[in-house]
Amino acid sequence: MVKKRKKSVLKHSAKLDLSSTFPSNAQSFTPPRFRKTFLSLFAVQALLLLWALGNHFIPNAAWLSLGFKINIVLCLLSNIFFIYSAWLNPHALDGTHSTLKKWFGLLLAPVLIYFLGYFSVIYGAGDLMTHFKNQPAMMQDVFEKKYVETRKGCKTRLNGESLKNGLPKHFCAKPEIFEKLPPRVAVNIHGLQSAFGFDLQTIEFDWFKTARLPALDEH
Repeated sequence: MVKKRKKSVLKHSAKLDLSSTFPSNAQSFTPPRFRKTFLSLFAVQALLLLWALGNHFIPNAAWLSLGFKINIVLCLLSNIFFIYSAWLNPHALDGTHSTLKKWFGLLLAPVLIYFLGYFSVIYGAGDLMTHFKNQPAMMQDVFEKKYVETRKGCKTRLNGESLKNGLPKHFCAKPEIFEKLPPRVAVNIHGLQSAFGFDLQTIEFDWFKTARLPALDEH
């Protein structure tokens, strides 16, 4: 009987010791105001970013300037929200992260917020509005071949002046077509046009203008 009671006491004390290993200074998280608004904003930005990555959009200069200003405002509001959240919960991460990791996260968060807003607003929202406009258009340009040795992304690229502000900044050509093209080729770029920019959909090679490119370069 005595041995059984000793075992039960040891088990009970072991449980108490196990519970004492959790940090005693951990506090519950205090939700900040307007959290649903900012969570919805981040969700919309994430969806717009996915839309931008699935399309080829070339913003015009006016939308680039306006979209940049809109993103700065959203970035400031988002960072104020995170600072306010940290002020409400100064000890929320105590005992779970090192000081270095916490400061790294606090410094990295504004950078991630800025780039998330930049690509989602300028390219995602701009391209989405261009699709709503749904106005077919065509641009002309001269593309240059460029082979890029990379493990990820496109290796056989065509670069042009019209694509310098686009996402991506090149047109990906199939390897079998890329090998047959001359160093410079004239193209007709088909897509959708709006006040925000141009959504590139297909390109058409203009062999007549391509044959005249060396003569045009002489003047």
